[in-house]
Amino acid sequence: MDTLEAIEGYMELFYMWGVAANDLWAIGPAYRNADCIWHYNGIKWERTPASGFIEPCGIWGSGKNNIWMGSTDASYWHYDGLSWSKFCQYKIEGYDYALTQRMDGIAPNEIFAVGFAQKEDGEYKGIIMHYDGKNWKQVSIPDLIVIFAKILYNPETDEYIM
Repeated sequence: MDTLEAIEGYMELFYMWGVAANDLWAIGPAYRNADCIWHYNGIKWERTPASGFIEPCGIWGSGKNNIWMGSTDASYWHYDGLSWSKFCQYKIEGYDYALTQRMDGIAPNEIFAVGFAQKEDGEYKGIIMHYDGKNWKQVSIPDLIVIFAKILYNPETDEYIM
């Protein structure tokens, strides 16, 4: 059994994704950026920090060399098998910030992320983002006063469930 410990302060690893028993990822907010992203290689857990500030929230991949992660600042990060790099930061028009809660997909060019956008005055709406293999874009939906907290793909019905 392996124990994960923060270098300093807190560490809250809420989200996991894996491609195999020897290739698992655990992510979440932490006091130090170095404690936000952990990888399990089948033997031990190791820190795999991003190259910039991140508070990761959602993670999904199509393989060990193509993993995506969302952050609390509407950033999307990509892992290419060697390192994490910031792919983009998406601005939701009319809102001060956006947060990705969860991600799911069926292929490298068919990935969805859900969460919410919020204004400084507290007004918020649910958001759905889509990655088409080239860019992350906001899916046009009616403004709903909701926080999308989860998304799952159901292969039996070929539908995403939120």
